[in-house]
Amino acid sequence: MNKSFNKLFTTVSALAIMGTVFVGAQSTFAATTAGDTTTTAGSLTVTAPNAFSFGSFGLTGERIVKTATLTDLVVNDARGSGLGWNLKVSASALANGLKELSPGSLELTAAPSISTVAGGDLLGVTAAAGILDNGGFIIANATADKGMGKFTFTFGENSLKLTMNPKETYAGTYTTTVTWDLLSGPTR
Repeated sequence: MNKSFNKLFTTVSALAIMGTVFVGAQSTFAATTAGDTTTTAGSLTVTAPNAFSFGSFGLTGERIVKTATLTDLVVNDARGSGLGWNLKVSASALANGLKELSPGSLELTAAPSISTVAGGDLLGVTAAAGILDNGGFIIANATADKGMGKFTFTFGENSLKLTMNPKETYAGTYTTTVTWDLLSGPTR
């Protein structure tokens, strides 16, 4: 038994030493592979919501408040610059021929929710609510090094409000034009 043990011990020891030599030894052959890719700048774009309507209704001699829902707004910053951006929204006065409603008649009552594509980041991107037909307001802003990629702004149901006061509301069709100005760089 002692002789068998010595043979086994000697064999295991030899294998351990050989394993150490081979495992600890460094390779004399190495290779590397280089890789690269080139990107080109895209654009900064906005896709405005579709046309909206407050519907038809009769005048009552009292203040009338109507609501509408805007479809999604999309801002896509594919420039790859990290400059940031801001989006101002404004509307012309609601007019029926030569008769206009007072400024402040058209309001976005709630800020839209924001979502982004896979790999995007919402950090540094904000949205706001405000009056559209009194000079407008910054509805969305992306700080420097943020806002890169595609962002969808979803408006809540009935978040666009029209207020018509009886002292200035004439029968007829009122129209407005909403302008979405997307500018490079965040607001200060």
